[in-house]
Amino acid sequence: MLGELASGFGRLFGPIFLSPTPSSLGHSSFYNYFHGTGGTSVGPIMAGLNEALAQSDTNGGGAIGFYLADTYSHAAGYAAAADSDPKPGVVLNVRIDGKGHSGVMGAGAELRPTFYGRGQEPGYELFIPSKAFNVFNTLLKSGNIQIIPVPPK
Repeated sequence: MLGELASGFGRLFGPIFLSPTPSSLGHSSFYNYFHGTGGTSVGPIMAGLNEALAQSDTNGGGAIGFYLADTYSHAAGYAAAADSDPKPGVVLNVRIDGKGHSGVMGAGAELRPTFYGRGQEPGYELFIPSKAFNVFNTLLKSGNIQIIPVPPK
């Protein structure tokens, strides 16, 4: 069923999210997102989302939340911008299985187009509003969401 959902999703947005899962994750498939941040935020983000980590809406809507990009390169742009942090910027790979994705979407997350600027092509972001942080954190603790720092390229 998840494969059929992914196939329909892929027709709408292109085959950018659903990827095969490494066997170490214990799931057959997952949605693959990226988040660029300052180095001092990595530990707190990996422990779970909270209002102190939230950012204001870059699309002008004023909403506070957590942003996940559809590509490493887009997140790397945000990580580079965070290099004024005492530690170097970091890209986090956020892997969300089908149950986790359904959970955050049901809690108010939005998959939406965005334009990243700086000459980059338009892309997509998963916006997780602050009202969905408790659901995200529960799914993180249960293993339906995994956050993994990506080694610098």
